[in-house]
Amino acid sequence: YKTIKEVSHKLKGYVYYLVGGHGGPDPGAIGYRNGNTLSEDEYAYDIVLRLAKNLLENGATVKLIVQDPNDGIRDDYYLNNSYNEIYYGNEEIPLNQLERLRKRVEIINKEYEKNRKWAKEQIVVPIHVDSRENKNSRIDVFFYYYQHSERGKYIATSLLNTFEAKYEAAQPG
Repeated sequence: YKTIKEVSHKLKGYVYYLVGGHGGPDPGAIGYRNGNTLSEDEYAYDIVLRLAKNLLENGATVKLIVQDPNDGIRDDYYLNNSYNEIYYGNEEIPLNQLERLRKRVEIINKEYEKNRKWAKEQIVVPIHVDSRENKNSRIDVFFYYYQHSERGKYIATSLLNTFEAKYEAAQPG
């Protein structure tokens, strides 16, 4: 965080809890390409770091819920897997899936309570890089929100529209 220069204050007062999918004992979806093992948690974490950098540059407060003290933003084509990810606060990631989910919720809720007096808005952004069996399917990205949250729907729709516009500019057709 210390090397990221703030260029805007437009997100001042906003707190983002970024959660890279899986981590620690659970690499998530695993694939193989050109002799390399691809692990979901490594790619999700790389996306989280890039998003965190962008948010911090715009004045947001960012909490990385899943962290890897040995990995930063990597420009490698294939990202090597490790099992040394930890939770925010230096907590070990449990092996049991239900315990992992509960721990994430506990950490976010605790931080939410600490920040609620001063934060304009607090937003949780979990990132997963799922695999798919049907290679002909063009459904690659999903933005979920709580069905009773108009703000959540607005944020998810804004993310989708931004993603589609940028993807179309980078990969027309």
